[in-house]
Amino acid sequence: METWEKLPTIIRWILLLPLAFLLVAAAGIIIRILVLSGGFPMSVFNLVFPPIMAVIYLYIIYVFAPSVKLKLIIGFISLRALFIPMFLVGFYLSMKGVDIDMSWNEWWAPFIGEILTLITSIWLYKYLKEEYSLHDT
Repeated sequence: METWEKLPTIIRWILLLPLAFLLVAAAGIIIRILVLSGGFPMSVFNLVFPPIMAVIYLYIIYVFAPSVKLKLIIGFISLRALFIPMFLVGFYLSMKGVDIDMSWNEWWAPFIGEILTLITSIWLYKYLKEEYSLHDT
């Protein structure tokens, strides 16, 4: 972490997203290997994997961002929350008879996963905001 802090701020901003994506990809691979080797039910895994990865990603952004850490997290949560209305529009269209090539049974798990992702992301934001205020004083 000391090496990261010694880099110029502009370099840290340029490297932030690639670094976050690499660390999240590594965490995702490790989690998948551990879960799949342990016989964890895939239906449950598909529900909890998105929230776990979102929390890891947001925490990495918080740790490595040179500044405006909490604002970045709010921005990413807001962008991710846009998936929920897309699911609702898809559900509405499918109820109206529009063929969207997916039945409700095929996309309920991703929809519930997005709801859980939003809830855990907001929880992480509140936790980090409290931690930030404790260390900021």
